[in-house]
Amino acid sequence: MTPGQPLTLEAFTRVQRIIWGALTLSQVMLAVTLLLAFRGDPQGPDPNANAVDLPLSLGAAALAFGASSYRRWAHSNARLQKLGEMARDAPSEARLTKLLGLVQVPFVVSLALNEVVALLGYVLAFLHREPSRFWPFLGVALALNALAFPRPARLVARVRELVPQLAALALLLALAAGCSFRGGDFTPLAKEPETPCSREAHEICKEKLGSADIGNCVAREKYRCELLEQEKEKQGTDTPKPAP
Repeated sequence: MTPGQPLTLEAFTRVQRIIWGALTLSQVMLAVTLLLAFRGDPQGPDPNANAVDLPLSLGAAALAFGASSYRRWAHSNARLQKLGEMARDAPSEARLTKLLGLVQVPFVVSLALNEVVALLGYVLAFLHREPSRFWPFLGVALALNALAFPRPARLVARVRELVPQLAALALLLALAAGCSFRGGDFTPLAKEPETPCSREAHEICKEKLGSADIGNCVAREKYRCELLEQEKEKQGTDTPKPAP
């Protein structure tokens, strides 16, 4: 993604799934680390390990409950409707980008809470030098991650149902779906004939955005140019001819 470009749903989904995969893999690597570190370890647990059993276990349980509640709240209809109303205030071509930015924060926070559950279990198992103590924490963290698997297209569709005024969002979704299609057998759209106004619009928008993804800008600038031409023609016809 290039800074300043409108964010596409396909690119956003890819980024979220990379983040999700990296954090999920990190939890598995914690388990691998424990198994390698304490395989055949003759030493006993840390003398103070029992003192932290209850605090760490209760803390992990509270975090697991909090992570689950937070994720449900972030995906609730009331919350999504509020995000849709916030995105509606942006220009039509920027609504999708704004909405995706708004849903990104709860997604990252949710994964961070899940990660802390695994880390608390890791600390407990490390102090006791017993990898088996980590398995319940790892199971809970992985289950929470599975529930938080990113599906931004579903969230955007729900937001549009809750906030019907996001008409431009539906168009952007359709365009994103069409652009993500690979190897399909379809007839390309007919290209609009080039005019002086369309050439001028392309030049203006490329200078402003520096990107090929400038459809809305081109349409707006072309319309403005055509209006100016019509005004000039009208003024020309209304000007009285000089007397002979």
